[in-house]
Amino acid sequence: MSLGVQDLPADTRYAIFEALSHSTRVRILELVQEKQLSFSQLKRELGVESSGQLQRHLLKLSGFIEVEAKSGCYVLTGTGRRALDIYALSRTSGTPLEAACCLPVKGATTPAMHVGRTGTELRLSYAVTLLAVTATYFWLGEPSLRFGSATARPSEARARRQVKCFRMFHGS
Repeated sequence: MSLGVQDLPADTRYAIFEALSHSTRVRILELVQEKQLSFSQLKRELGVESSGQLQRHLLKLSGFIEVEAKSGCYVLTGTGRRALDIYALSRTSGTPLEAACCLPVKGATTPAMHVGRTGTELRLSYAVTLLAVTATYFWLGEPSLRFGSATARPSEARARRQVKCFRMFHGS
């Protein structure tokens, strides 16, 4: 039985999975499918003591159920009916819920992503530059790396080391 789940946008599939991933939310969908229920009736049917807890589940089910204006009772939407169909398919076929929602199943391997030669060379280039700056910083001392008028002129020995370092890194 194909439900056309793979044709749904990914965010809708994830929303369906999230709605069905808690037994209380599944039970809410099943109860509302059977008959229209108000908040207090739902709370009583589920045996939930906390109104806040029920409210949290109902918020997660927005788009799957809605309140009918006339009666003030919850009714199932088209997306809610489709979610229950997916849940039923998952239960009867033994398919994991992730697979029924056409989501990647935990433990499934994904093909390795290879970075091209250019990407590798770029990362190596950044690494070498960072290494050169770090070596210069420690070898010459911090004042020689500062630019501007706040830094005193380097001594003659320091100036020779700077030239030597420059030649070492630039091959001159």
